[in-house]
Amino acid sequence: MEALAFYTQAIELCEEGDREKSTYLKNRAAVHLKQEKYEEVVNDCNVALKIASNDPKALYRRCLAYQALGKIELAYADARQVHHLEPKNKVVEPVLAALYSSVQERGSENARTSNKVQAMMDIVFNKEESKEKRESAGENLVVLARDNVGADLLWEKGVLDRIGKMVKEEKGGSLVVSGVRVVGAIAKERRGRRCGRKWE
Repeated sequence: MEALAFYTQAIELCEEGDREKSTYLKNRAAVHLKQEKYEEVVNDCNVALKIASNDPKALYRRCLAYQALGKIELAYADARQVHHLEPKNKVVEPVLAALYSSVQERGSENARTSNKVQAMMDIVFNKEESKEKRESAGENLVVLARDNVGADLLWEKGVLDRIGKMVKEEKGGSLVVSGVRVVGAIAKERRGRRCGRKWE
């Protein structure tokens, strides 16, 4: 695309810290946005905002890229900043409203997941519960561990140590298998974030 090549060449010709470079970067970000290259949009906008902080166009384009990448909280923060800088900006209003709803919904979902994680852990690690109930809760923990929010919550609640103790005590059986699968799911999730697949 000609526009992309033009902006890239203009960026390369700019001196470090040149204000014009910010303009070229946010314009190249707009091209990337049309091409659905969202990571490139974020990168260009980040550099543009280092040169000209609080630039509404750079913030808005990064907001749209974050939204497309599923990084709702980051998108919402950018949309709020654009709205703060330009309260009469009609373009950002519907985006801000949609993101607000998504943030609220995600917060409620996280609270529900937290309750599920705690409830399942209370059953799995309670020897007074029936074997059948504990095994069923163990299978539910595997499902929760495959979700990034569930994996985070399980990690924070120290599930790995508790599974380690349970494996020594139970010495086999489907509950131990579920425990090992939970550990594997959490490890996979955390490895994914180190590689930058799901997190920044």
